[in-house]
Amino acid sequence: MHHSEVFCDTGDVATGGGYEVEPGGVQISINRPLPAVAVPPGGPLPDGTIPHGWQAGTPATTSTPPGTSSTITAYVVCNAS
Repeated sequence: MHHSEVFCDTGDVATGGGYEVEPGGVQISINRPLPAVAVPPGGPLPDGTIPHGWQAGTPATTSTPPGTSSTITAYVVCNAS
């Protein structure tokens, strides 16, 4: 898997996030809070789970077309708790 992770400062709560891909060609299949415990994927986190970061990525087998490369940059929106 090729992915990017970013975290909030200690004690802060992740309230959202996302990603950017450069130069393109990659298909993102993971775009979720950390810890990534949501079932089903993208669903609500279980009660008591506090997200503290964000992850974006793709399985290695589908990361980029052959002979190319891409950079995945994840970002997270944090609020002080």
